[in-house]
Amino acid sequence: MNAPQAYNGSFHAARTSAFEVLRAVDSVYVWSPSESTTDTLPAPFPSRTASMSTTLLFDASMRCHMGILSAKRDAIAAWLHGITDSVNPLQVLSKLCDLLPPNSPIVWQYNENGACGTHGWRSFWVSCAQRLGFDVEFHGFMGGVARTPSLPLGWMLYLANNRDTEDIRDLFSIVFGGVLSPELYQWKYGDTAAGSVIARVNGKVIAHCGALMRRITILGAQSQAAQLVDVMVHPDYRGILRRRGVFFDVTATTIEIFGPLAFGFPNSRHLKLGQKHGFYEPADKVIELQWVASKFKRNLQYSLVSLDFSLSNHRRQYEKVWQAMSNELKENVVGVRDINWIEYRYIRHPHHRHLLYAVINRWTGVWKGVVIARKEDRHLLVLDWIGSMRALPTLVDAAAHIATTEDLSAVTTWIDEGFARFFESSQPKIIDPDVTVPTIIWCQDGRESHLRNWWLSPGDSDFR
Repeated sequence: MNAPQAYNGSFHAARTSAFEVLRAVDSVYVWSPSESTTDTLPAPFPSRTASMSTTLLFDASMRCHMGILSAKRDAIAAWLHGITDSVNPLQVLSKLCDLLPPNSPIVWQYNENGACGTHGWRSFWVSCAQRLGFDVEFHGFMGGVARTPSLPLGWMLYLANNRDTEDIRDLFSIVFGGVLSPELYQWKYGDTAAGSVIARVNGKVIAHCGALMRRITILGAQSQAAQLVDVMVHPDYRGILRRRGVFFDVTATTIEIFGPLAFGFPNSRHLKLGQKHGFYEPADKVIELQWVASKFKRNLQYSLVSLDFSLSNHRRQYEKVWQAMSNELKENVVGVRDINWIEYRYIRHPHHRHLLYAVINRWTGVWKGVVIARKEDRHLLVLDWIGSMRALPTLVDAAAHIATTEDLSAVTTWIDEGFARFFESSQPKIIDPDVTVPTIIWCQDGRESHLRNWWLSPGDSDFR
């Protein structure tokens, strides 16, 4: 595959050259993310096109809808214009691969005046096109020129949609040996801003990389990060004798589309694989803390009240506790734990019943914090601690009381190693769960160096 080459002159010269190729075609796909339903072709396009059949390919929203691309099957070229960073290159280019014959010319042009806040987004069009097998002849700040694949590839990349659900669940069972139920799949991918990239061979899904969009605060500023989940490759397609195999293709494309900020919870083996491909480097180490429940004496100063968001007072008090915690962690990275997220993550989970307790001072009525947990074997797994760092010893004591009440022998949790000092007074047993939190360095915009010192708990993962 040829690397993109710069034409002598500018993008306009490259586009004019491409339009010379398009001059004799009978039908051209015309695409724009604007609300307009008709398009006026630019001056460099040959005048003969006034009688050509032109079709607007996408609706105005361009919000990852699949199946809305429709055009005449006799079209043999495409012109894409008005592109901003909100347009998904995989969605557009993979569909053009299906609609256009091999070696068909494509011209794409970026919107100079559009809101383009994603660092490096233009280069993602090139990398995505090349992974799909396009011959990229030119790429610059204004746009690019390419041709659809002339030869079949080993696999084809797509943005997953509802029609792929069963195939993804089947791959999950093959790779992990477990069951990804329809309800859990819907909870994970259907109810949130999430997506995934798949690779198909002869219609069969052979690889997948999911991205759950998580709102975070980083150095006190609101942002979002893609949590990489369900990264899997069919055993028959691992170790393909190519410098960059299908694992690389689905993972790199997912980070580019849903990033640039991203994180995950790989074990040491997967961490090394990601480092080998240049996706990420280790940033934080997760440790597991354990307490024997019977060693704690009940602190009678505080009472435990089941959290009920249908009560306006509970909603108000919870938000105060969460905001205090968020402000205290403003120099760190923390996933947003507002009421909407708590309801999604714990209350609407399709399989687990979670225990949500407010820890309240009996005499003053002041909320000390919130403990969110569930039973796991003979342990109480604390998934979230909501409260100030000073309140953590009291919350640990409350968790031990919950465990005793539920006839459980121990309390366990995860925490970023950098925050272990706040639990030292409760004297936990420390265990290495072989989980690292990496910094994704594949797409860099300057903020990735700050993706350290995460406040992390088991609830930040998708699998606990």
